[in-house]
Amino acid sequence: MSLNKTILGSTAIISISALATRSLGLITAPIMTRLLGPAPYGTVALLGTLVNLGATLALFGRELGYSRFGLQGDAGARRHVETHLWRSVLFSAAVLSIAFSLIWIFLKQTDDTNDQTLSIYIALGIIFSSALAMASVRRRLAGQYFRIAATSVIASILGICVSIGWALAISRDAWALAAGLLTTSVVNFVLLGAPNPLHLIKPSGLDRQRRMEVLSLGLSSVVTAPIYWVIMSADRWILNSYAGETEVGVYAFAAQFGLLGALINNGLMATWLTETNRTFEVHGTAALPSIGTNCTRLMTGLLVVWMAISAGGGDALRLLAPPPFHRGTILIPWIGAGVLLYGISSLFVASLFIRGRMRFMAIAWIVGGMAGITSYIVLAPRFGALGVAIGQAIAFALIALVTWIASLRVLAIPLPYLRLAMGFAAALVCVCALSPQWFVDPMQSLVAKAPVGTLAAALVVTLISPKPLSFVFTRLVRRPRSIRRDE
Repeated sequence: MSLNKTILGSTAIISISALATRSLGLITAPIMTRLLGPAPYGTVALLGTLVNLGATLALFGRELGYSRFGLQGDAGARRHVETHLWRSVLFSAAVLSIAFSLIWIFLKQTDDTNDQTLSIYIALGIIFSSALAMASVRRRLAGQYFRIAATSVIASILGICVSIGWALAISRDAWALAAGLLTTSVVNFVLLGAPNPLHLIKPSGLDRQRRMEVLSLGLSSVVTAPIYWVIMSADRWILNSYAGETEVGVYAFAAQFGLLGALINNGLMATWLTETNRTFEVHGTAALPSIGTNCTRLMTGLLVVWMAISAGGGDALRLLAPPPFHRGTILIPWIGAGVLLYGISSLFVASLFIRGRMRFMAIAWIVGGMAGITSYIVLAPRFGALGVAIGQAIAFALIALVTWIASLRVLAIPLPYLRLAMGFAAALVCVCALSPQWFVDPMQSLVAKAPVGTLAAALVVTLISPKPLSFVFTRLVRRPRSIRRDE
């Protein structure tokens, strides 16, 4: 299968499944938001930051080493690498789960609520999130993208059922959301599977030099992953210090719409680095034009997704959630912009990954992280949730810029920069016009925006990469006419 079909096909499979699972969550939002209110969403958002940080530190960039070295050598050598990485990740996750649970208990020791019991969620969440990340890489190396997608949908359905059932039958607090999230992680991991436990109890047999090679590739993540946590999670803690958990809950709920583009990013990252590296190892620099073509198409897709989210996200939020959540509509285009810029930076990372020069990515993330924290501290007191959303977009913009500059030095991917500039300019104008509500009734606003948004997306695609639309035109217009002439 060609690189084009592999990347686009696999990304589509992962993204569609992620969109399906997120859609299920949004469909149930009218039930959960009315049962719980904003505060539990704020609590779970803070919990999620600790789980994400714990899992990030447990992985320690080892998933990158798994993606790269899990393809090299014979079956025995690959198994040695796999065993070493799984053992070290699971041990780290177990230790960190205890540490972060104690941190939560300390933070909530003065509360009269049952929030301290949520330390159980933190402990199990860190362990299963880390294990799930490794299991996903294992299936990607085997090319089993459909299995990853199917298990994600099944796990999400079960998690949503648990959340609703908990809220209706047990308690209407943060545990209702936490129980569903934990169920999703556990079921996902069980369905994806892990290596043979008998292999994991024994030493890996990997020599010291090979261990250092595997670890060195992921060392950049030692910097980038915590900074990613800072950018994506510290905003909630800073906002909480100024405005409280209710405002964080509004922000976190709005982020569910703004982060829809992250579904494409996740699908992209599940295939992009693995497949471009695999192709470059076989074809060398002759693969660069094909990589550039796919990079342009994926960038165009990310841009169109941002336009769609910005245009319809606010109306969808007003349609699905009660009025206390409606002030989050203004945040969605800014959060979506951050996701877009993160996705673009991920595309440029391919050059650094192929050449093994990931330290440049670490530099980019240090610059972006410092800008993000500074923006949060400066903007949050004055603008609240909007300030941290803008700060997040600024951070990812700098990360994308520095990563792009570094990729040009390491391994330049050929891209149509003039067309990209025109497409981005057109998209920005369209977002400014489409993001405000057009009518008081959100459904009426969505219906009115749909045809205009479709034409705007077609314009952006034509400016950047006209071939897909010309292909569709040929198939739908020219070909039927030629058939009619033959008849």
